[in-house]
Amino acid sequence: MSALDRISAIQSRMQEIQSKFGPSPVQSSLPVYQVGSSNQIQGLANSGSQGVSFEQILATKMNEPSSAGAAGNVKNLSLSSNAADYDGIVNEAAQKYGVDPKFIKAIIQQESGFNPNATSWVGAMGMMQLMPETAAELGVKNGYDPRENIMGGVKYIKQQLDTFGGDKRKALAAYNAGAGNVMKYGGVPPFEETQNYVSNIMSMYQAQGGVE
Repeated sequence: MSALDRISAIQSRMQEIQSKFGPSPVQSSLPVYQVGSSNQIQGLANSGSQGVSFEQILATKMNEPSSAGAAGNVKNLSLSSNAADYDGIVNEAAQKYGVDPKFIKAIIQQESGFNPNATSWVGAMGMMQLMPETAAELGVKNGYDPRENIMGGVKYIKQQLDTFGGDKRKALAAYNAGAGNVMKYGGVPPFEETQNYVSNIMSMYQAQGGVE
């Protein structure tokens, strides 16, 4: 089975248990964030090592007690204090790709809290949490460079917006759970993590004055 086929087969199951994931066993000198980028699913599919299959890892996680709630829940609707530091890059990306800058900021807030050094336990990088493979496809050479990361991430969300006729909720769900799942369910998939992810970002977007 190819890597993409394997990802497709396990995505639904992955989303059901994502909120139960504990801390990463991999140590990093950078801050670790548990975030919900769809690119992480690809990383998880390739993360099985030392003879342990990814399915075995999932089975183990299913039996672990739930953590403090669904991953990525937003506690308030305020942007991080340093968000304005990146207005120039956000506006540049917004103009280049035709995406509302308020929408971009809401995604960044959810993904990394405007921390350019954010690293998830599966290796998603930077402001918009790009996996290395996806970053390379988007032309991002340094995932921790704020400009490169934001430009790449906005290019990616624009691709999802184009795929789903400008529907922001579907585009966000595709960013998080993969376009295949959005097509399969005809909208936001019935995964708690994905539904929370979409709801959080849209609430943040609307709090800034964004219009759905």
